[in-house]
Amino acid sequence: PAGPALWNPVAAAAWSILFTPLFGAILVAANWRALGQPARAGTQRWWMLGTVGLLAALLWIHFAAASEAWDILLRFGAFALLAAWIIAGAWPQITFLREHPPAPRARRRWIWPVLLGAAGLFLFLSLNAITSHAARRDTAESAIASVIAPLTEALRQKSGQENAEVQDFRLERQRDGTYLGALVLKSEGSESRWRVRARFNGSDYEWDARPE
Repeated sequence: PAGPALWNPVAAAAWSILFTPLFGAILVAANWRALGQPARAGTQRWWMLGTVGLLAALLWIHFAAASEAWDILLRFGAFALLAAWIIAGAWPQITFLREHPPAPRARRRWIWPVLLGAAGLFLFLSLNAITSHAARRDTAESAIASVIAPLTEALRQKSGQENAEVQDFRLERQRDGTYLGALVLKSEGSESRWRVRARFNGSDYEWDARPE
């Protein structure tokens, strides 16, 4: 009788370098079930959950107030997870099939798993780009809000109107990433208008202001 149709676990491990252990764990689990070993198939669930959790953490780190060390640690964790899965998740099946070769079996076609893996990779990279951009913009907006007060005080001193009232000070983001705005300083009948330009440099804002 023909043996069960199986995915080549060596190829599954190789594709997982590109598509993460989630890809390989799904195929290895399917193989274990086809071989009549559901308990071993169930262990692959933890590798799947671990991979999903790590991918979620890599997206979350964009918004977290974490140090660069955490980012490096998570990226190292991704490589460590892949290596651990190959050793503890895929290799046992590779050795099992070498020691207990099944009867001749139909070959599984890789076109659909590879297409689905590529779609998953594209989805993750898209989410990563979106969250990274959103996090940078959120950081920039928070920074500009915090800099308005000291910038206003600096302009009072620069204009010689230390007790001036500030009116209509807003900054708007431009396509090139700079922020442009204007404000009015009023004090005892005098009034001065200022044009302000600011740029986010990663941790603070550089700015300049000129009278209109």
